[in-house]
Amino acid sequence: MIWVRRLLAVPLGLLFMWLLIGGLLLIHLEGSLLSPAFHKDQLEKVDVYTFILEDLPRAALDELRESYPEHVDPDVEADPPLAVFLHVIDEDAAASVQRAVPSSWLEEQVEQVIDQVGGYLAGKRDDFEVYVPLKDKAGALSRESQAVVHYDRLYRLVMDSTVRPEVDRALEDEVSQDLAASLSTD
Repeated sequence: MIWVRRLLAVPLGLLFMWLLIGGLLLIHLEGSLLSPAFHKDQLEKVDVYTFILEDLPRAALDELRESYPEHVDPDVEADPPLAVFLHVIDEDAAASVQRAVPSSWLEEQVEQVIDQVGGYLAGKRDDFEVYVPLKDKAGALSRESQAVVHYDRLYRLVMDSTVRPEVDRALEDEVSQDLAASLSTD
Protein backbone atom coordinates (compact mmCIF):
# COMPACT_ATOMS: atom_id res chain seq x y z
CA MET A 1 0.00 0.00 0.00
CA ILE A 2 2.84 2.38 0.75
CA TRP A 3 4.25 1.72 -2.72
CA VAL A 4 0.97 2.76 -4.35
CA ARG A 5 0.96 6.05 -2.44
CA ARG A 6 4.57 6.71 -3.41
CA LEU A 7 3.86 5.90 -7.06
CA LEU A 8 0.91 8.32 -7.04
CA ALA A 9 2.96 11.01 -5.25
CA VAL A 10 5.45 11.34 -8.13
CA PRO A 11 2.89 12.23 -10.86
CA LEU A 12 0.95 14.44 -8.44
CA GLY A 13 4.19 16.22 -7.49
CA LEU A 14 5.00 16.80 -11.17
CA LEU A 15 1.46 18.03 -11.81
CA PHE A 16 1.61 20.48 -8.90
CA MET A 17 5.07 21.65 -10.04
CA TRP A 18 3.72 22.43 -13.54
CA LEU A 19 0.68 24.16 -12.04
CA LEU A 20 2.98 26.27 -9.87
CA ILE A 21 5.15 27.22 -12.87
CA GLY A 22 2.03 28.01 -14.94
CA GLY A 23 0.58 30.15 -12.15
CA LEU A 24 3.84 32.07 -11.75
CA LEU A 25 3.99 32.59 -15.51
CA LEU A 26 0.42 33.93 -15.58
CA ILE A 27 1.19 36.29 -12.71
CA HIS A 28 4.26 37.54 -14.56
CA LEU A 29 2.34 37.98 -17.83
CA GLU A 30 -0.43 39.86 -16.06
CA GLY A 31 2.17 42.13 -14.48
CA SER A 32 3.92 42.79 -17.76
CA LEU A 33 1.94 42.16 -20.94
CA LEU A 34 -1.35 43.43 -19.56
CA SER A 35 0.25 46.38 -17.80
CA PRO A 36 0.24 49.69 -19.70
CA ALA A 37 3.25 50.86 -17.66
CA PHE A 38 5.30 47.91 -18.94
CA HIS A 39 4.65 48.83 -22.58
CA LYS A 40 5.39 52.51 -21.94
CA ASP A 41 8.70 51.60 -20.31
CA GLN A 42 9.65 49.29 -23.18
CA LEU A 43 8.90 51.96 -25.80
CA GLU A 44 10.93 54.49 -23.83
CA LYS A 45 13.85 52.06 -23.45
CA VAL A 46 14.17 51.51 -27.19
CA ASP A 47 13.61 55.24 -27.88
CA VAL A 48 10.96 54.49 -30.49
CA TYR A 49 9.71 58.09 -30.66
CA THR A 50 13.08 59.43 -31.78
CA PHE A 51 13.36 56.59 -34.27
CA ILE A 52 9.95 57.34 -35.79
CA LEU A 53 10.49 61.09 -36.08
CA GLU A 54 14.21 61.30 -36.89
CA ASP A 55 15.66 58.08 -38.22
CA LEU A 56 12.67 56.71 -40.15
CA PRO A 57 12.07 59.78 -42.39
CA ARG A 58 15.78 59.99 -43.23
CA ALA A 59 15.96 56.27 -44.00
CA ALA A 60 12.83 56.44 -46.15
CA LEU A 61 14.21 59.45 -48.04
CA ASP A 62 17.54 57.68 -48.61
CA GLU A 63 15.78 54.52 -49.81
CA LEU A 64 13.60 56.49 -52.21
CA ARG A 65 16.66 58.31 -53.54
CA GLU A 66 18.34 54.97 -54.26
CA SER A 67 15.38 53.83 -56.33
CA TYR A 68 15.73 56.77 -58.73
CA PRO A 69 18.70 57.72 -60.91
CA GLU A 70 21.33 59.94 -59.32
CA HIS A 71 21.55 62.52 -62.07
CA VAL A 72 18.08 63.76 -62.80
CA ASP A 73 17.65 66.46 -65.38
CA PRO A 74 14.67 68.72 -64.57
CA ASP A 75 14.36 69.62 -68.26
CA VAL A 76 13.74 66.03 -69.35
CA GLU A 77 10.04 65.20 -69.47
CA ALA A 78 10.66 61.48 -68.80
CA ASP A 79 12.00 62.07 -65.29
CA PRO A 80 9.21 61.70 -62.76
CA PRO A 81 8.65 64.76 -60.55
CA LEU A 82 9.25 62.68 -57.43
CA ALA A 83 12.74 61.77 -58.64
CA VAL A 84 13.59 65.41 -59.20
CA PHE A 85 12.13 66.34 -55.83
CA LEU A 86 14.09 63.64 -54.01
CA HIS A 87 17.41 64.83 -55.39
CA VAL A 88 16.75 68.44 -54.44
CA ILE A 89 15.38 67.98 -50.95
CA ASP A 90 17.86 67.50 -48.13
CA GLU A 91 18.01 66.83 -44.40
CA ASP A 92 16.28 70.12 -43.53
CA ALA A 93 13.06 68.84 -45.03
CA ALA A 94 13.27 65.63 -43.02
CA ALA A 95 13.92 67.71 -39.90
CA SER A 96 10.74 69.67 -40.57
CA VAL A 97 8.76 66.59 -39.55
CA GLN A 98 10.44 66.76 -36.15
CA ARG A 99 9.59 70.43 -35.77
CA ALA A 100 5.94 69.90 -36.72
CA VAL A 101 5.43 66.83 -34.54
CA PRO A 102 7.78 66.80 -31.54
CA SER A 103 8.60 63.47 -29.96
CA SER A 104 7.08 64.58 -26.63
CA TRP A 105 3.69 65.10 -28.31
CA LEU A 106 3.89 61.74 -30.06
CA GLU A 107 4.83 60.06 -26.78
CA GLU A 108 1.82 61.64 -25.03
CA GLN A 109 -0.55 60.38 -27.71
CA VAL A 110 0.86 56.85 -27.77
CA GLU A 111 0.79 56.61 -23.97
CA GLN A 112 -2.82 57.75 -23.93
CA VAL A 113 -3.72 55.00 -26.42
CA ILE A 114 -1.77 52.41 -24.41
CA ASP A 115 -3.59 53.44 -21.21
CA GLN A 116 -7.00 53.25 -22.84
CA VAL A 117 -6.53 49.99 -24.75
CA GLY A 118 -4.42 48.36 -22.03
CA GLY A 119 -7.07 49.03 -19.41
CA TYR A 120 -9.70 47.54 -21.70
CA LEU A 121 -7.64 44.40 -22.42
CA ALA A 122 -6.81 43.92 -18.73
CA GLY A 123 -10.51 44.08 -17.88
CA LYS A 124 -10.21 47.26 -15.83
CA ARG A 125 -12.70 49.13 -18.02
CA ASP A 126 -15.62 48.17 -20.23
CA ASP A 127 -14.83 50.45 -23.15
CA PHE A 128 -12.07 52.68 -24.41
CA GLU A 129 -11.87 55.95 -26.27
CA VAL A 130 -8.89 57.14 -28.27
CA TYR A 131 -8.70 60.88 -28.89
CA VAL A 132 -5.78 62.29 -30.86
CA PRO A 133 -5.94 66.11 -31.17
CA LEU A 134 -4.69 66.58 -34.73
CA LYS A 135 -6.20 70.06 -34.92
CA ASP A 136 -3.26 71.42 -32.92
CA LYS A 137 -0.73 69.85 -35.27
CA ALA A 138 -2.45 70.71 -38.56
CA GLY A 139 -1.19 74.29 -38.44
CA ALA A 140 2.36 73.21 -37.66
CA LEU A 141 2.31 70.63 -40.46
CA SER A 142 0.98 73.25 -42.87
CA ARG A 143 3.71 75.73 -41.92
CA GLU A 144 6.42 73.10 -42.26
CA SER A 145 5.16 71.92 -45.66
CA GLN A 146 5.11 75.55 -46.85
CA ALA A 147 8.66 75.96 -45.58
CA VAL A 148 9.73 72.90 -47.57
CA VAL A 149 8.11 74.28 -50.72
CA HIS A 150 9.77 77.66 -50.19
CA TYR A 151 13.08 75.96 -49.63
CA ASP A 152 15.48 77.69 -52.00
CA ARG A 153 16.63 74.75 -54.13
CA LEU A 154 13.14 73.32 -54.41
CA TYR A 155 11.70 76.71 -55.27
CA ARG A 156 14.27 77.16 -58.05
CA LEU A 157 13.57 73.65 -59.35
CA VAL A 158 9.83 74.29 -59.56
CA MET A 159 10.41 77.67 -61.18
CA ASP A 160 12.95 76.33 -63.70
CA SER A 161 11.15 73.10 -64.60
CA THR A 162 7.51 74.19 -64.53
CA VAL A 163 6.77 77.90 -64.26
CA ARG A 164 9.38 79.44 -66.57
CA PRO A 165 8.73 77.08 -69.52
CA GLU A 166 5.02 77.87 -69.30
CA VAL A 167 5.66 81.61 -69.10
CA ASP A 168 8.09 81.43 -72.02
CA ARG A 169 5.61 79.42 -74.09
CA ALA A 170 2.83 81.93 -73.32
CA LEU A 171 5.09 84.84 -74.21
CA GLU A 172 6.12 83.19 -77.49
CA ASP A 173 2.47 82.64 -78.38
CA GLU A 174 1.63 86.25 -77.50
CA VAL A 175 4.62 87.67 -79.41
CA SER A 176 3.92 85.54 -82.48
CA GLN A 177 0.23 86.61 -82.42
CA ASP A 178 1.23 90.28 -82.04
CA LEU A 179 3.80 89.93 -84.85
CA ALA A 180 1.26 88.21 -87.09
CA ALA A 181 -1.31 90.91 -86.32
CA SER A 182 1.15 93.72 -87.06
CA LEU A 183 2.27 92.05 -90.32
CA SER A 184 -1.27 91.59 -91.52
CA THR A 185 -2.26 95.20 -90.89
CA ASP A 186 0.65 96.58 -92.92
